[in-house]
Amino acid sequence: MRKWLLTLAALVVVAWGASAQAASGDKVAQAISLEGWVEARQGAGGGWKAAEVNEKFMREDALKTGRASQADLKIVPQDYLRVNEETEIEIIELVDEKVEIKNPIARLFGSKHRNRTISRVRLLGGSIFTSVRKRSAEDQFIIDAGIAIVGVRGSSNSVHRNRQTGVVEVVQATGKSFVWAPGREERGVELEAGMTTTVEPGRDPETPSAASSPAHMTTINAITRFTSGYGLEKGAAKPGGAAGGGETEGGEDEGEGSEGHH
Repeated sequence: MRKWLLTLAALVVVAWGASAQAASGDKVAQAISLEGWVEARQGAGGGWKAAEVNEKFMREDALKTGRASQADLKIVPQDYLRVNEETEIEIIELVDEKVEIKNPIARLFGSKHRNRTISRVRLLGGSIFTSVRKRSAEDQFIIDAGIAIVGVRGSSNSVHRNRQTGVVEVVQATGKSFVWAPGREERGVELEAGMTTTVEPGRDPETPSAASSPAHMTTINAITRFTSGYGLEKGAAKPGGAAGGGETEGGEDEGEGSEGHH
């Protein structure tokens, strides 16, 4: 497992500064649920306006939420992202492209090409939940949280970035993720279900520990409700192996499926 994580980190280092893909290879994120105060920005130079259900987001678009607000995005074809209250994100890259299959046996008995998906989202502040399908080693789903990079694959988690201190905390609900400081991927940590790690400015991720505090359990329960609301992973792991209810992050009701904004 750690091998693919290191491979993912290496691919990100290579591709991070690459030129944008052709428009025909771009994929989109779509707002499928909005609650409360949610604003969207189209393009790096665009102005902020009220977001709309079914609105589509591509590279350089952004989204932010107010207090007691949230937005759920579906990233084509089957990944999901929840933008929690008082959070701002920016789409770095969303690509679905065809790449050549190198294995000669696979080429002989199947297609000579396969689809590779690349999703990169920048977390400017606040917290997000992710639910990401199982991916090949070449696929990427990356959260850039400034001092920390999070590679997600076949799992769900929470990433929180403190606007004042810059400190990043990752809580893993299901599956595994890989967390590292930019430029120091060899010192990254593998985060398993029911575990958490923190990254402080200028430091590598802390050794993962059990997400056993009441706040951590509340977060894991909220992620579970988020994923089960869309028929995704159910019964997120946590210390003791139990999954249960509890209040959502911040103590507000989640309200999956709501479609209001103002």
